[in-house]
Amino acid sequence: MSEINEQLVQLHEQLATADDWLSELDLAIRLSCSPQKIVQLVDQLQSQWHAPIEKNSHPRQYRYTAEFDIPIRILAASDWQQIVTVINVLGDLNRRHQSLGFKTVQQTLHRLLEQHNVDPDHVTRRVKVIGRQYRPLDSHIVEPIADSVFKRKRSLLKYSSAHQELTDREVSPQRLILYREQWYLDAWCHQRNAMRTFALARINSVLVLSQGALELSDDELDIHSHRQYGLLSGDTSKIAEILFYQSAATRVSQQQWHPQAEGHWRDGAYYLRLPYVSDGELLGDLLAMAPDVKVLQPLELRQRFVERLQLALQRQDLPAADEA
Repeated sequence: MSEINEQLVQLHEQLATADDWLSELDLAIRLSCSPQKIVQLVDQLQSQWHAPIEKNSHPRQYRYTAEFDIPIRILAASDWQQIVTVINVLGDLNRRHQSLGFKTVQQTLHRLLEQHNVDPDHVTRRVKVIGRQYRPLDSHIVEPIADSVFKRKRSLLKYSSAHQELTDREVSPQRLILYREQWYLDAWCHQRNAMRTFALARINSVLVLSQGALELSDDELDIHSHRQYGLLSGDTSKIAEILFYQSAATRVSQQQWHPQAEGHWRDGAYYLRLPYVSDGELLGDLLAMAPDVKVLQPLELRQRFVERLQLALQRQDLPAADEA
């Protein structure tokens, strides 16, 4: 993709969203180019795309006289990650079963890249989306789940709990969620008469039913998401205060753990204060960075953290700290 094409799209977006005249100098500053370049781009928009641009000579200003969009949008650099992510995820979903529908989507994306003189194989080789905990899913689970979500049909799931208990659940699917490298289904469970979240990796089979799904409002679904997906939710029912040391401190200081998290450096350690919902989810993150973690508050979270560390020692047949 040439530089002029990127700037052409940027100029178009500036003009399309402006309420009034835009000066040549202002456009040059916004596009980080010279005023002469703006003149070239304006001429190209008019000659190549027949853009309805009105010019004002004194001072030099430009504006659209009617609504207009470029028929074939040039992909910006920020689009590549999204496209490659889709291609890679589709590849993972189809690792065991290549469905015609997924193949069609992949081929469509490949043609889109080729239209912009980009080799799809080259893109997927040069940009990789790697998930440390991502588990590929079989399309015999994904396809009927997606079908029931979009067609608004109930589904019958055979679901394995965290304790390996297999149950039948009739659900009204609401949303598919990709959270922390795992896929989940938020659905109304008709057995429990409440919203529940199902990990797609634990669904053994799916039968799409003919009965329509129960509909819930977006506000109700958002409330469930905020409660369920703890570290990223807006729920402030619990507050944790934690100190991180050494490499863990640097890593945590560069991450966003929660929209309302507060952090700062304190004597070489990084102090983090954040709301959270799930003890288990937060403990999993903290244990992954042990021993460079000190839980300050709340006391219940600190006690559970210590208990998990002691249990880990017992698994290794080593004495706990208070027994050494």
